[in-house]
Parts: sequence; C-alpha cells; structure tokens
Amino acid sequence: MPGKRKVSQHFLQLSREHAIIWRHVNALDDALKSSATVATLSDLLDDLSGDLAEHFALEEEVLFPAALMGLRDLDIIDHVVTLAKEHGYFERDFIELKNALLALDGQAPPPLKEHGQLETLLQCFRHHARIETDTLFAQMDRTPACTKILKGFLID
Repeated sequence: MPGKRKVSQHFLQLSREHAIIWRHVNALDDALKSSATVATLSDLLDDLSGDLAEHFALEEEVLFPAALMGLRDLDIIDHVVTLAKEHGYFERDFIELKNALLALDGQAPPPLKEHGQLETLLQCFRHHARIETDTLFAQMDRTPACTKILKGFLID
C-alpha cells in the first residue's frame, strides 16, 4: 500500500499536472509542425518526461489501486492494467527517442524517422489520456466506493 498523501494537495497537483502535460504535448506538436531543431525538440521532450514521472507515480500508487478496488469491473481492470503498462512503455520510448535525438545535429530538424517516432508517441499519449479521463476517471467520479477508498489511501 502506498504511503499516505494529503488529499487536497495531491489531487490539486494531479489536476494541474494534466494541464501542464497537455501544454508540453501541444508545445511538442507545434514544434514538430514548425520544423523545430533537434535541440528544441530534445528540450521539450525533457520537460515533458520530467513532469510525467511524478504524474505516473501518483496514478499508479493511488488512483489505479482505488479504481481496481472500487469499480470491480472487468473492463475497468483491463483498462487499468493497460494504462499502467503504457506508463512503462512511454518512459522507455521517451528515453529511446531522447537518445536518438542526442546522436543528431542539434541545429537541424530531425530526420523523418525521429520525426515520425515523436508524432506516433504523442498520438499514443493522447489516446492514453483520453482513456484515463473519459473512461476510468469519469467512472471513478460516479462511484462512491472509489471516493471512500481514496480517502483510505489519502489523508487531509
């Protein structure tokens, strides 16, 4: 069981993180469309991956266990397992892409291969976030058992 966290502080942090992460994703997307340099894309990728670490930890330590215990639905269980696996895939893919970018000329736009990898990664990330917000978190919001479980994980 995860350590206790303050409800108000950490859920406010999570909601802010979603907005911050979307700003990072949109900045990366805009940079790709404007033929940004490898150095710019690498910096933007660093910013995103840094903020994702805490975000993923909060979801995996608190929200996902609460969903599994409170919802008890096979479709939700499948979503939670998939979402947790995807966190690991995103972390791995960010590292691989960052290493690939480091090997390139920082002042030039990325070659098509790396450009395509980043576009695909952002598309997958958007899909992942939609499943979290539209399916998992929405159902948790409608389920009193989830609120009760979350209060057991967290302290005021």
